[in-house]
Amino acid sequence: MKRLRTLPALFLVLAALAGCGGSSGGTNGTDDALVEQPTDNPYRGGLVLPLQQAPEIGLKTVDGDVVSMADLRGKVVLVTFVYSHCPDICILIVESMKAARLKLGKQGRDVVLVAVSVDPEGDTPKAVKEFLVRHNVRDSLRYVIGTRAQLEPIWRSWAVAVQDDFEHPDLVEHSGVVWIVDQQGNRAVYYPVSSVKANDLVHDIKLLLK
Repeated sequence: MKRLRTLPALFLVLAALAGCGGSSGGTNGTDDALVEQPTDNPYRGGLVLPLQQAPEIGLKTVDGDVVSMADLRGKVVLVTFVYSHCPDICILIVESMKAARLKLGKQGRDVVLVAVSVDPEGDTPKAVKEFLVRHNVRDSLRYVIGTRAQLEPIWRSWAVAVQDDFEHPDLVEHSGVVWIVDQQGNRAVYYPVSSVKANDLVHDIKLLLK
């Protein structure tokens, strides 16, 4: 059994391996969930145990709509953490999420894609809107922005490490992750960026939609 405990040390490692331009992590997660991959796991991502309600987000998208996890009950929600001028990891994650939703066809209407900014200074409304248009997710990805004081508690509650890259000021080191929240509002499945593939996301989402 592969067991990963979501302690700060774990997410420092994830940031080092998956963060954009990254070599270390900063703001550390304090979540107590476990991510497991037992041999009888029906999902291709890691199981999140114990099953817990997804932390609230409660901030506005670039269009001014509040993303409330409570309001999204009944949907499967994919939550990730990105920034608009990321050169690599964020693009791969967003493209995989977009492709998964498209592959689901009509079932995709029951899937919500959420991205939370890890760059409060750089993710201006203009920059985010350009990112959404550039990657053809203007109508499908709810991109949450805010001040650092507003975003840091969300990073912590979702166990995401974030740190500015001082050698490369345009880059932000952060954990590359996708959480899948089930229709009851529980964090159910976890993907590190190295495992985020559209077909695997489709497989797991279909299981959660049954």
